[in-house]
Amino acid sequence: AIVYQGQQYSYEKVLQNSAIFANRFCKNTTPQKVLIFSENSANWIFAFYGSMVCKATMIPVDVQSSLKELSYIITDSYPDIIFTTSDKKEFVKTAVQNSSSSVNCEILTIEDIPLENDTNIVANDIFIDDSERTLFIIYTSGTTGSPKGVELCYRNIMFNINAVSKEIP
Repeated sequence: AIVYQGQQYSYEKVLQNSAIFANRFCKNTTPQKVLIFSENSANWIFAFYGSMVCKATMIPVDVQSSLKELSYIITDSYPDIIFTTSDKKEFVKTAVQNSSSSVNCEILTIEDIPLENDTNIVANDIFIDDSERTLFIIYTSGTTGSPKGVELCYRNIMFNINAVSKEIP
């Protein structure tokens, strides 16, 4: 399923690691929104699918965003959890502090989510129970004003995947 930095992950391992992320995300409360601020990596994918398991809306943010941009998105979206890398954690903390609202979110890194080699973790499929539920909030840069959060539901994404897969062999 994934090859990243010389390491291979089977589909079963992706689902197992996603379950570990979901268990950690849902440890204290069931999150409504999970903001992902991380470089492309296998952990980004585990956070993505872990959010889906929790039925949370994902807010992927470009890791090259400025402090002002990230603070704005945090203020606008009110995430319950922010997943980031350890080298970006202080940057994210500052962005949360700079947000113009009383955002109360948990900031997690991979160090907070131990990916044990536990084969007892069941690799369950991720089921979508409501195709109209928001999967993503994608922030657009636009040409004027502040970025706008665009909500995309599961059905939107599946339509796009189907359209592309029919057009591109």
